[in-house]
Amino acid sequence: MVMAKQTILIVEDDPVIALMEKKKLEKLGFLTDTVARGEDALKRFEENNIDLMLLDYRLLDMMGSEVIKKLGDRVHSLLIVFVAEFGDARSVVEMFESGVDDYVVKDIELNFIKLLPKIVSRQFELKHIQMQYLSFNGTHEQRVVQRTEELKDSEAKYRKLIETANDAIFVSEAETGIIIDANKRAEELIGFPLEEIIGMHKKELHPEGEYAYYERIFYEQAYQGSAISENIVVINKDGIRIPVEVSASAFEWGGKRFLHGIFRDITERKRANEQIHKLSHAIDHSTSVVVITDIRGNIEYVNPKFTELTSFTRDEAIGKNPRVLKTPNTPPELYRELWKTILSGNEWRGEFCNRKKGGDLYWESASISPVRNAENVITHFIAIKEDITEKKRAESRMSTQHMVTKILAESGSIREASPKILQAICTALEWDFGEIWLINQEDNVLSVSDFWHKPSRVFDEFITVTKQISFPSKIGLPGRVWEISKPVWIEDVIRDTNFPRTAVAEKEGLHGAFGVPITNGNEVLGTICFFSHDIRQPDKDLLEMMVAIGIQIGLFIKRKQSDQLLKESEEKYRRLVETAQDAIVCDLNGAITVWNKSAEKIFGYSQCEIKDQPVTIIIPERYKKAYKAGVERLTKTGDVMGKQTMVEVTGRTKEGRAIPLEMSLSFQIIKKGEYFCTAIFRDLTEKQLIQKELTKIQRLESLGLLAGGIAHDFNNYLAGIMGNIALAKMDTDKREKAYDKLVEAEKAILRTRNLVFQLLTFSKGGAPIMQTASIKEIIRESIAFCLRGSNATGQCSFPDNLWPVKIDEGQIGQVINNLIINADQAMPQGGNIKVWAENITLDTKEIPTLKKGNYVKITVQDQGVGIPDGKIQEVFDPFFTMKERGNGLGLSVCYSIIKKHGGYICVESQIGSGTSFIIYILASEKAILKNEERGDDRLEGAGKILVVDDNEHFRITTGELLKSIGYDVDLACDGNEAITLYREAMELEEPFDVVILDLTIPGGMGGERAIKELLKIDPDVKAIVSSGYSNDQIMSNYREYGFRGIVTKPFEVQDLNNTLRGIIMS
Repeated sequence: MVMAKQTILIVEDDPVIALMEKKKLEKLGFLTDTVARGEDALKRFEENNIDLMLLDYRLLDMMGSEVIKKLGDRVHSLLIVFVAEFGDARSVVEMFESGVDDYVVKDIELNFIKLLPKIVSRQFELKHIQMQYLSFNGTHEQRVVQRTEELKDSEAKYRKLIETANDAIFVSEAETGIIIDANKRAEELIGFPLEEIIGMHKKELHPEGEYAYYERIFYEQAYQGSAISENIVVINKDGIRIPVEVSASAFEWGGKRFLHGIFRDITERKRANEQIHKLSHAIDHSTSVVVITDIRGNIEYVNPKFTELTSFTRDEAIGKNPRVLKTPNTPPELYRELWKTILSGNEWRGEFCNRKKGGDLYWESASISPVRNAENVITHFIAIKEDITEKKRAESRMSTQHMVTKILAESGSIREASPKILQAICTALEWDFGEIWLINQEDNVLSVSDFWHKPSRVFDEFITVTKQISFPSKIGLPGRVWEISKPVWIEDVIRDTNFPRTAVAEKEGLHGAFGVPITNGNEVLGTICFFSHDIRQPDKDLLEMMVAIGIQIGLFIKRKQSDQLLKESEEKYRRLVETAQDAIVCDLNGAITVWNKSAEKIFGYSQCEIKDQPVTIIIPERYKKAYKAGVERLTKTGDVMGKQTMVEVTGRTKEGRAIPLEMSLSFQIIKKGEYFCTAIFRDLTEKQLIQKELTKIQRLESLGLLAGGIAHDFNNYLAGIMGNIALAKMDTDKREKAYDKLVEAEKAILRTRNLVFQLLTFSKGGAPIMQTASIKEIIRESIAFCLRGSNATGQCSFPDNLWPVKIDEGQIGQVINNLIINADQAMPQGGNIKVWAENITLDTKEIPTLKKGNYVKITVQDQGVGIPDGKIQEVFDPFFTMKERGNGLGLSVCYSIIKKHGGYICVESQIGSGTSFIIYILASEKAILKNEERGDDRLEGAGKILVVDDNEHFRITTGELLKSIGYDVDLACDGNEAITLYREAMELEEPFDVVILDLTIPGGMGGERAIKELLKIDPDVKAIVSSGYSNDQIMSNYREYGFRGIVTKPFEVQDLNNTLRGIIMS
């Protein structure tokens, strides 16, 4: 029977559970009070009359067992029902040892709340029964007479009480152990009727052999007056063992001592406890992580696997929120979806990237389900999790390899692929910075090719140093990888002794690093390195995977290099084919596949017209039969028709014109029955024309050689005549008519000399003999000479202040002559040729080939038919001519002469309007000597002169001439005699002041050899080279051969004297 208005103190730190317990108990009429802390519970117990305490095992400030200890002996005056944690059998034992009266397990679904009314009511009933027994025993003797009727009534109530009790009740004599009373539940418990139970000894209630144990640890304490509770075993009528919970106490009645015991069948409880123990054991030893939280997400239970995985102990985890494991790697959207799902009562499945207690990241798959109570209210959540870190790592690495393969497949170069590869690896494998180094073959060092880093990180200084540095073998992480051709792992670069970038790495917070080689076979092409802000332990699987990626990249680099070489080779081949002067024709099985520009030009067929046509379309008729027979033999036997040969044939163009060709054929077998043929055709038309022109040129060269020889001898004779005229003038009075005749004879010889220079135009000359001259006279003389007998007229104009020029008068005269002759021939019907000169100052940008300075610009303009646009760029090419009888050498000679003078020549032309040739010649800073500046007839000289010449007449005349003006002269016929005379003069200490050496002495030592010998005798020898063949190379560069001056035969006596005096005085 439950007494109304009993007060129950609910000690529970979970407000939701506390509220549910309160409602359940108040519905039965109990008064309740709730607290969440142990200290508050003790305070309420002191302040209020508490009948029963519903005590949770774990509170906010202390454990439930600690509350009982602080109650001390007062615990016996209070009913205590203990709320044990799910799967925690140890706490149940601990609390019963502390003195609690009953317990209930807080299961996941909160079904224990349904049991609370029954458990609480039972405890109050047991308490009430014990109190009735004590009351009856204490007052019986005092009221035996006075209240017999009350006793009967009390006995009736007692009987009714024990008969309605839910537990079996036995009353036995303490001294004999004989059972004197029992209730209906006792009959049901052991299976004997009441009449058989009464009179039984209490040891008959227990299995044989166990009573002594119970007597010693249980009944003896009860006899001594202690109220004690214990779990023991009874045996029923059928011999079945039944576990019971016994609460026993002793009392006296009628002068005798009795033992009162309440037996509760705990078979179901024990079975449940065993089931709970099994479940607890299974969860504790589960390979999955199990976490139970309240509805707010606070952790109430974790199994050992949780600690093993996260390193958080059970005590560290209880009361915490799982967000302590949270990382930024799991997006907020996932958590929102999770809570939405489980709060709606559904199961959520997904994956998390969490962080362990030590900071390491790990991946787990989770299944989270809500737990509902009897009222279908969600009270808890249970999560079953699996560690999938290795699985995710394997998937990530496999995905990374696939991504790298895809990037390489889609990239055209390593430069394009590098940043994508680094980004893919860093992102998937969680590294902060990646770099690729490639070997610089020229310097034999590693230079950074590319790098990538997470956008959320800043690596400015590290990047700057990385761009500036290069690594030889063995130095730094890249160099070490290169040297051993194996991966290298550095747990912390800050502590590494071979890491040149330590300072900036430490500043940027970099620690862990590794590098692997980029290889192709045994060749190392570079390295790929990665860095992390965390200290990383070596990862063998990662290195193995990255080595494979390094091989992939190496193969890619080599393949792209090969592709580039092939592309360059193909491009070279294409350019070669397209730019080849010869026609290149390729056919596959007889059909034309390649047809270059030269083939179009030679045969007249365009590429569109000829493509896929049979190659026999261009093979001469007489060779077609042999060609077909060779192809047939080739396709059947593989014989490539013997050695490749060149043959001259006659081909036919598209228009049917016959052309001479040189043909070469080569064959290549592709596979049986298929071949590839390459034919090269060279148009011999031009070659044959060149042969003709060469014949002309050889004739001209012969003429030039003849002209040179004639000029040499002729000038020697003219020189002798000039000398004699000069001697005659010295002996003749200027007032006499004979003197005037001598002057006219001298002028005639000078004009004859100019004709000889014209003859030398046809000979091959050397470098120009430069001297300051006026271009006016050369132009006037050229017009008069070249247009003599022509139907064309010449006109020239010059400014009064026209600058002098530094030129070889003979060679520039040849240029002007050629241009005027071309202009005359361009106007077969006659016309006017205009030639003018002007001063001009050039900047370097105007004509790129000329340096800036002062120039004389000469223009030769005709009124001829003009030059076509397509031909104007070829006018200075050797053998180019637009004249039927031209040899194509005139303008090329002009170009060569002007270039040797440091000048420039170009052409402007318009069809029907004539042509203009424009020449730029460098102006001279020196003035042209006037006749009076060269001296007069009163010539004077002093010094010892040696004249060396094979022409006796010239030698004697020159000697007399020099003696007549004051020189001491010796004569020699060749170089040998000159050397003898020079040595003797040196020995007599009467050396020659100047030696005049004839350049060419047939059959004897000429000037070139003689000067070498004289220089050996006297390094300070002063010599003048003399020749009637002014185009000789030595005449233009006389100083390089050791000469101090030159005189060209025939010479004027004033010019010779001036040269001698200048050399002697120097």
